[in-house]
Amino acid sequence: MKVNYHKNITLDDLVDLVHINKFYLIRIFKQEVGMSPIDYLIHIRIDEAQKMLRNTNIAIADIAHLVGFQSPSHFSKTFRELSNCTPSQYRRQGNQ
Repeated sequence: MKVNYHKNITLDDLVDLVHINKFYLIRIFKQEVGMSPIDYLIHIRIDEAQKMLRNTNIAIADIAHLVGFQSPSHFSKTFRELSNCTPSQYRRQGNQ
């Protein structure tokens, strides 16, 4: 997931990859990582977006797509929930 975070990865994709029951995968993953596989993927995407916001001038909408979000508005909402600020605010804070 850390390498392919930008792709449209689903739980079914992970199940097909590891050949175990979906519910067992979720349970084991949660025990080991502390969150569901999809939540983990979202955290990776937001972490990568934060790096891009700090280190590049790429437009926020483009960053949203580059890290795997289908919609910039969904990206902004998710970013705000996990980072306690908007992507724009995060970028400004990083440049101060």
